[in-house]
This record gives sequence, structure tokens and C-alpha cells, in this order.
Amino acid sequence: MKKRMIHIALVVFALACMGAVWVLTSPTLALRRIEIYGLENLTEDDVLKKLPFSRGDNLLLISTAAAERRLAADGRIDSVSVRRSFPDGVIIWVHEKKPVYLLNCGTLWGISRDGVAIPIDDPRRVASLPVINVAENYSPLPYRPVVDSSVVRSVAFLNRIAETDPDFLDRISEISSPEAGQFSLVLVGSGIEVKMSDDPAELEKLGVIIANLDTDTISPYEIDLRFPGQGIVRFKPKMPEDKKNAETENG
Repeated sequence: MKKRMIHIALVVFALACMGAVWVLTSPTLALRRIEIYGLENLTEDDVLKKLPFSRGDNLLLISTAAAERRLAADGRIDSVSVRRSFPDGVIIWVHEKKPVYLLNCGTLWGISRDGVAIPIDDPRRVASLPVINVAENYSPLPYRPVVDSSVVRSVAFLNRIAETDPDFLDRISEISSPEAGQFSLVLVGSGIEVKMSDDPAELEKLGVIIANLDTDTISPYEIDLRFPGQGIVRFKPKMPEDKKNAETENG
């Protein structure tokens, strides 16, 4: 009985070894398909050359985790997913970094939510996004984090606005941060400059002020929210239409 059990165990072991050899060498599990989705500026070759495996490798032996780490290290990629697709494929989903803000440093760059500079080939095709102003002598590196402290502060502030009041982002034309905790916004359309601290809650106070401005009789050019409990509106009186027309005719 004991010999019979040993014999059965040896047969099972041999079959298991044969099965393992077949699995590891069978052309059925050879990688033939590498499908890549989500590319916009990257090319398939950009992705393929970073993979730790290639066509012909055994699908069970490749490391999808290693592939994700290598691709994620590329500054152009925001996130990536690599999955096996049996019996002979790998599917890769790539999400490239996209600008959520613009950076004006004499030339126009995109900038991602995590502060990475993104080159812009054709400024005419750029979406309408908040513009972060910085000194014109600043030169960002492509797909590298922007290290200028004023830009870092502005990105962090805009990100907080995106979380607390995302609709307000559409009202911001430009932003700069001359010093820590201080921001200057230029509003879309009106061109009003808003000076405020780093508390996004002040945007609610700003909304109340704007809603109650009598723009028929005054022309506000600056709103200062940096003082606790108050908002200072600086403006110039609007010229009456008849006087404006008279000056136009005489001029």
C-alpha cells in the first residue's frame, strides 16, 4: 500500500512537472498582442521601449507591476494600468498629463495639477484656463516640476479652489503670488484685480461684493479682501453717456 502511494505521488509529480514545462514553453501563452489605449502626444514606440518584456515572452512570466512602475516614471504620464489579456495579450491604458492651468513666463506653458510643466506646441489651440504669471526670466524644464515658489503657491491655491468652489476657476483669468499667503487674481471679463489671502473662503465674500456692485455708476478696478471682516473696493466713477459721447465727437 505504501509503495502504491509513493508510485501515485511520483506520477502526480511527473505530470505536474510536465504541465509546468508546457505552461512555460507553450506557444499558446506567448505574448503576441500589446494593445495600448489613451495616447495623445505619446507614441506607441514611446510606451513599448519602456516595457520590461516584449512580444514572444511567456504571458505568465512577465511582470505587469514592473511595467507600470517604468511607465509611471515617465514625466509625461499621469497614470497607467497594465493587465494581462489571456491567452496571448497585454492591455495598457495610459493617461497622459494634461494642463489644468497655464504658465506665463514670457512664453506659454501648460502646468498640471501636481505642478509639472507641459510644453505647448501651438498656443492658438490652448483651452481657456487660469494663467499663472511668473517672472519672464524663469525657464521651466519640460515634464519636470516647476520649482519657483510663487508658482508652487499659485498651483496649490488653485487646487484648493478646485476642491471648494470649482465653478470659480472659470472666473479667474490670471493669478500671481507676490509673497507667501498673498494672491492677486484678475477676473475674466471685468478685468477687476482681487487681492486676497490664501483662504479660499474669502471667495464667498468676493461673490457677495460683486453681486452688490452698482456697475452702472462705478467702474471697479480692484477689490482688496486682505483685511479681516471687510472688503475694500477701489473704483472710478463712470463717465455719463452724454459727456462720453461729446468727448468722442470732439476728439
